Amino acid sequence: MKSADARSRFRILLFLTLPLFAGVGAGYYQVLHSPFNFDDGLVVLNNETIRTLDHFFQTHTLHYRHLFYLTFAWNYHLGQEDPFGYHLFNIGVHLLACLPVFLIARVTVEKGMGRDAASALRVACVTTLAFALNPIQTEAVSYISGRTSSMMAMLYLFSLSGFILAELKSTRLAGRIGGYVLCVVCGGMALLSKETAVTLPASIFLYDLCFMRNAHFRPFKPRLLWIYAPILLALGGVVFKSANLQERIVTWLGRTNPGYALQQLTVIPFGAKMVLFPINQVFDYDWPYATLSTDTLRIVSSLGALALLGFIWYRLYRAWPLAAFGLGWFLIVLSPTNSFLPRMDLLSERNLYLPSFGLLLWGAGFADWVGFNPGRSPLFRKIAAACMAVTIACFAVLLVHRNAVYESNITLWEDALKKNPGKPRIYHNLSHFYTEAKDFENAFIMLKKLAASNATPYYRSYAHTNLGNIYALWGDMQNAEREFIQAVDIYPNLPSGHFNLGVLFATKGMDREANAAFDRARETRKFHPDKNLLPVKVALYKARVLFNLKRYAEAEREARLYLSEKPGNENGILLLGQILDANGKAGEAIALLQSVQGGSPQFLATVQASLAHLHIEQQDWNRAIGWLKRSVQTDPSNAPRQFALGRLMWRQQKNPAAARHLKQAIALQLDPASTLEAETLLTEIESAGDQEKD
Repeated sequence: MKSADARSRFRILLFLTLPLFAGVGAGYYQVLHSPFNFDDGLVVLNNETIRTLDHFFQTHTLHYRHLFYLTFAWNYHLGQEDPFGYHLFNIGVHLLACLPVFLIARVTVEKGMGRDAASALRVACVTTLAFALNPIQTEAVSYISGRTSSMMAMLYLFSLSGFILAELKSTRLAGRIGGYVLCVVCGGMALLSKETAVTLPASIFLYDLCFMRNAHFRPFKPRLLWIYAPILLALGGVVFKSANLQERIVTWLGRTNPGYALQQLTVIPFGAKMVLFPINQVFDYDWPYATLSTDTLRIVSSLGALALLGFIWYRLYRAWPLAAFGLGWFLIVLSPTNSFLPRMDLLSERNLYLPSFGLLLWGAGFADWVGFNPGRSPLFRKIAAACMAVTIACFAVLLVHRNAVYESNITLWEDALKKNPGKPRIYHNLSHFYTEAKDFENAFIMLKKLAASNATPYYRSYAHTNLGNIYALWGDMQNAEREFIQAVDIYPNLPSGHFNLGVLFATKGMDREANAAFDRARETRKFHPDKNLLPVKVALYKARVLFNLKRYAEAEREARLYLSEKPGNENGILLLGQILDANGKAGEAIALLQSVQGGSPQFLATVQASLAHLHIEQQDWNRAIGWLKRSVQTDPSNAPRQFALGRLMWRQQKNPAAARHLKQAIALQLDPASTLEAETLLTEIESAGDQEKD
């Protein structure tokens, strides 16, 4: 009998592992080479803190989401900016998260609900497969920045599983100690991955309340005395001792918004529906913001909603603890992001990753109860098993379909546009990615629609700014200027609008107007302290127009400011050299250019030609010829430098070498005036040669 049960369990586990790895592999294979998307630029591409691992192993410098960013530093260390390793890590985290899902589900059904081992195994397998293959998880797995949710969830679930195993009466002392260690360590790591893990104690208590009041688990009172009380005291002590934490709590309390909580009464049920029926997913949901007329109404309505939810939960708890756990888990885990603290997005799919476990466990338990009750006939059981398999297969198909949109940034946002055509931010982001792909026609269409929408002044100003950039790219400077001016009129506090207007003025030779526009761009940056809306190169452009205005001291200061942000920048070095020379600091200019160690051949040739020019000004002809020789050796295709070297050698009466370089310059197609001068010099050289023969 035991061997038959063992074979049955083996078949069920085989039924789990094969679809699990095959489904996850097939479902997520297509995203392995998907590009960085949306916030990935801030988290990975423009994040200097992940460039070294050492920073993360200094325990006295624990910072926001420390463990989360450590994994990105590790990815960067191994593969730099290749997205493959980042995606592979995310998929690995997702697979690992399935292990505690299986363990918790199995122990819950068998020990917490008192069902037989076969039922527990079925529910655990269905819950795990539904969790692994549910397309609602794609944003936490396929979206690289979504790792914060999936990694926190994995550690959160391992922490809970450690607590459950430690509290089983059948667990020996060594196992109990190991379970508590797993609970504490993984709980701390979860908190270092994402701050929403602060709900872990509440989730553990919920599980205790729903499933641990029976003979399979240790009594409640020892847990209350030795676990829950110390946790509460420790949390209280941390808050009491940490002035920074007290300040944060006060700040959070000040940000609470009952109106936002009321809005969640429509958002949370929709999120639950998306977990169980993941159809028509979108990366950026569009929710109308409902409002009530007074704060009193908001507060009373919020309290009424909480009371109703509490009553519903209590009735479920008395009738069916599994349903109470599923609902309670979903609400508790979602509470940091979907309750009283406002966020930019009312719903993000990645925030459903961990909450989905409670609903999926309840769904699997309900399906098993309906299909495999002791009174069910064998045929009914087969039909129930087939329905479960079809549901999992549908999840897998939807997973593959959903991940197809992660192929590129454009496909992801085109999908969002198709499903939410009225959200301005989608036009904003899609226009950005069209521009990045140099698809200016489609970018132009998106920006036109954004500019004509009822979006905020920020978004409409952004649209006009980038329409101006496209017009400038197409050579239509009149329309470009009109768009830039309109952008500034709509939202005067947008730095990029003033910056682009300044660039346009600079290209038209309007240096004073350009300088004033750059100054306004810097002044408006203070309105957006957390956003990088002004490129560093504003200092380079400002240095150039100040140089043209002969305000050399200011120009030098701006050029040095730019080089402090972009050390070794070729344009910055060349411009600073020109400024120093014009300001009577030829020695400093020579020292600057001679310090250049590397760069592109064209850049090095330009540096060498600039050094030659500086030595010509000092009438140091030999050094000038030496640097010009190096320049044409580095870049022999530059006609003006060949001509300059030939003319300089002619002046030094080095006629054979002069003739050679002048001929090369003519062959490389000089401008007409220089060609005429070169031909005249060649005629003189030839005449001088004929006279020497006579």
